[in-house]
Amino acid sequence: MLKKIYNKTIANIKENYKSYILFIVFILLIFIKFDYNIYSNGGLSDLTNRI
Repeated sequence: MLKKIYNKTIANIKENYKSYILFIVFILLIFIKFDYNIYSNGGLSDLTNRI
């Protein structure tokens, strides 16, 4: 059962690998941007200055 699902998923990824790569890159970009906004010098100091 699991092996069947696994094989199907692998075949699906091989067929649609470009969309998977774009999806992963998109998620990584969002996380990098989010982390940068929080941990950059401008991010937190701007927030504390406003408060």
